[in-house]
Parts: sequence; structure tokens; C-alpha cells
Amino acid sequence: ASLFPSIDDDTFNDVDYIQSSTNPTADVCKLSLSNLFDPPGGVTQPFTIYYRYRKDGPGTIDLTVRLLQGVTVIAQWTHSNIGTDFLNGAQTLTAGEFAAITNFTDLYIELQAN
Repeated sequence: ASLFPSIDDDTFNDVDYIQSSTNPTADVCKLSLSNLFDPPGGVTQPFTIYYRYRKDGPGTIDLTVRLLQGVTVIAQWTHSNIGTDFLNGAQTLTAGEFAAITNFTDLYIELQAN
């Protein structure tokens, strides 16, 4: 189910986050983006994905972020050795990545801690 109806995009606070488990190597979180496109055909390039991320506690954590259409990976990027302060993440799709999207109602963001 999509989490976006319960997220307040205008006020950033700890209510709007997803926390990984105590075993981050097993954590994969998949979020639907389908509710963000109204109308779906109105999306144009540049297409940028925005998010915030941080870790809590010691150890080294990398975060891999994927944009998926269904199960097909459209784009993938990694943040290495993330810190304990919130950082803004932003990823703009290349023209080829954007052209690979054929259905904007079936887009997901997948976050994997490792």
C-alpha cells in the first residue's frame, strides 16, 4: 500500500520517515510513487526524485536507491558510508532513464540498507 497519503510533504519531521530494522543488510523498503502523478501523462524531463536519509548509531551503512517500474530497474544509485545527520538526496534521471519509463502509474522507489 502507498504511504504517501499519510506523509505531509510541507512539514519535514520525524513523523514522515521509515526506520530500518536492527539488521539493515536485510532491509528493503519499496514505496509506491503512483499517487504523485496527476495526470500520469503530464510528467516531463527533467525528472528528479527527492528524499532525505541518515543512519542512527555506529557502523558503516550504505544506502542503495532504485527507481523501479514494476520489477524493472529504471535507475539505481548508492550513498556510501552515510552519516548520522539528515542529508537531502536528489537524483535526476538521464534522458535514457526517463525514456525507459512506459507507465507512470507503476513507479516505485526501493531503499536498501547494506
